[in-house]
Amino acid sequence: LFLAPLLVAFAIYCQSPSDPPRTWILKTTLICLLTSLLLLAPLLLLSTPTHQPPAFRTLLSLAGFLVSIAWISTIASQVVGALKALAVILNMSHAIMGLTIFAVGNSLGDLVADVTVARLGYPVMALSACFGGPMLNILLGIGLSGSWILIRGADKRHARHPDQPVKYKSYQIEVSTTLVVSGATLLVTLLGLLVAVPWNRWVLDRRIGWVLIGVWCVSTVGNVVVEWTGWGIWGSE
Repeated sequence: LFLAPLLVAFAIYCQSPSDPPRTWILKTTLICLLTSLLLLAPLLLLSTPTHQPPAFRTLLSLAGFLVSIAWISTIASQVVGALKALAVILNMSHAIMGLTIFAVGNSLGDLVADVTVARLGYPVMALSACFGGPMLNILLGIGLSGSWILIRGADKRHARHPDQPVKYKSYQIEVSTTLVVSGATLLVTLLGLLVAVPWNRWVLDRRIGWVLIGVWCVSTVGNVVVEWTGWGIWGSE
């Protein structure tokens, strides 16, 4: 009750794109402590070890979910900063760092969870999570971040020129060869599964599993080779 609001406040303060004043964190801390003290009384009065769970248990679960998001966001920002420093030290691009070290760290929890769910007797749920996780990251992650960049850029241009209407321009990015290789590998893998699974009587056996592991190894090695040989980077919108 006391530490969760403080953690969320410090997570927002540490990850703020602008540099907020120190008085902001002081005021926020005092507001969080005051709110926690006000909520402490009904929590102690309505929560007992012998009665049924209180009606506001859903709100407590929601608070725990928000705190977990704050933890994940804070740790992810620190990991990204460490990867940037490592990329500068090793003279490697951000793309290869994301495709190797960060991708393994980001997907390790999903790997353990999916294997555990499959071993518990729910293979369809584990398979759906394998496809649903990357789909969420690609579509929702790129969609939200891209929309935020476009809206923020349009607002800045409109602030400089208030007499002109708001225009959303395309955002110039650098598409490296490693991203092209990874995208092609993902497309080939999905098309291969679309053919191999019906051909195998809708059964995902060990042969398909070993083939998928081999495709990932070949793709990763190919990305590393492309990175070290220094093949081209294309600009795209």
